[in-house]
Amino acid sequence: MTSEISQESSRVPSWEEIRTLEERLKELRTKREKEYTALRLYGKCTAIAVMLGHGQPLKYGVYWKYRDDDLVIEYDDYGGNLSVMWNGHYVLKVHSGNLELFRPGPWIRKVCQLALKANQIIDERGRIKKFKELTAEIEKWEEVKE
Repeated sequence: MTSEISQESSRVPSWEEIRTLEERLKELRTKREKEYTALRLYGKCTAIAVMLGHGQPLKYGVYWKYRDDDLVIEYDDYGGNLSVMWNGHYVLKVHSGNLELFRPGPWIRKVCQLALKANQIIDERGRIKKFKELTAEIEKWEEVKE
């Protein structure tokens, strides 16, 4: 695929070839946007960055970063910007809510696995918080003991 484009770029393309490429890009972009939305990757990646990564407070918001051997997820919670790198290559970029780059691959399986772990932590923290709230509220209504 890439070699086809680089070989073709050494000559002057026709307008028909340009229109064909534009149409191909439009179809591919539409397909990828649907895949991205269906997989709910934004929520999964941001949960991983926040729950499993490390935060760096900034003037506005927090810059979150998760890193392991082959995956890097960076998330700016103020601007909502997100980037994902797999083996040193960008595979997902969201800037100001707009999907700018999405290259599906084996990294998605890993993101889905890590998202399960992140969501488990979110659930556990939510239950702990609810338990503490209920315990404090019960204390307001229990009988006073000597």
